[in-house]
Amino acid sequence: VMDQKEKLLQLEHDVQRDVFTGILNKAAMNTYGQFSLERMAPGERLAMMIFDLDDFKRINDQYGHPVGDYVLQTLAGIMRENALPNFRVGRLGGDEFAVIAAIGSDESIMNEYARHIMAEASKISWNGRELEIQCSVGMAVAANQDWTYFQLYREADQALYEAKRSGKNRICLYRNNSNC
Repeated sequence: VMDQKEKLLQLEHDVQRDVFTGILNKAAMNTYGQFSLERMAPGERLAMMIFDLDDFKRINDQYGHPVGDYVLQTLAGIMRENALPNFRVGRLGGDEFAVIAAIGSDESIMNEYARHIMAEASKISWNGRELEIQCSVGMAVAANQDWTYFQLYREADQALYEAKRSGKNRICLYRNNSNC
């Protein structure tokens, strides 16, 4: 019985992981986000950041897909290793990653994390050659339980597109309309 229970727990863990990077997959992020919104405590807020690698196609075209794969796996590791205990890090697909975290009133925690990840991503190299990785980040913060996960995701995504439109390699926070 214990062996079966252990196998079941391992299977549950595996189903929630992105096979390629080892971080949470999109389905697990969606479930976690919705669950967290439904259980937010008074005064708590839920933040979501979406990271998208700028001009990632250039990496694959210039250096080949194995290097592109290396960049994705390395970035996932950087994000996971630098995450605070209340952060959930996942891959949404392709070269898009997300972080969901319950925060109090201090949005600077998320901003500091995003800036640190952007700085670390820019240092990723392959065989001693800097790859000049940049990423754009969209962030949204749900202030109460009236928000749905879909709304939080959509607004973080809108902020991401605003970061891209505003010149890339920047962070935008959604507030009724996006602010970079």
